[in-house]
Amino acid sequence: MNTNSENKVVFLVGEQLFAIGVDEVERVYRAMQITFLPEAPELLLGLANLGGRILPVVDLRSRLELSDRPIDPDDRLVLLAGKTAFCFFVDRVLGVDAFVQDAALESKNIYPKLDKYISGVGKYDNQTVLFIKMEKLFPLIMEDTRMLLDGHGFIPGQEES
Repeated sequence: MNTNSENKVVFLVGEQLFAIGVDEVERVYRAMQITFLPEAPELLLGLANLGGRILPVVDLRSRLELSDRPIDPDDRLVLLAGKTAFCFFVDRVLGVDAFVQDAALESKNIYPKLDKYISGVGKYDNQTVLFIKMEKLFPLIMEDTRMLLDGHGFIPGQEES
């Protein structure tokens, strides 16, 4: 394996492949029912009960400006790792692959406006994969989510009693 490679989880949303670092993913679940919250921010789909942990589910499709569709039983719920844990739905998780870091394929070198949420591109099974910058994609959502959940008595990641 190349020393300049990074393992990434590859997933499908709509017609596009995306990837995030393996270390950013805690676990992948089958689609499940979520609890919708009244007056929630647009990008907050609701809350998921993951083994007693109540966590916010954010709308990745909307954030990436992809067409909306209902949640399908075959979808997957990706739980992000970290102290501010939250989840998002994807159509399918395709697997984990090692991607070689290549400065020529960094988003700012392809099209500067991509740099907002996308760090680069790669190839997976002869298809283009966009590497998502999670830290840039969701910080405002988490701030809104914290305020909303604090107001409803929920704390993200809190165990149910």
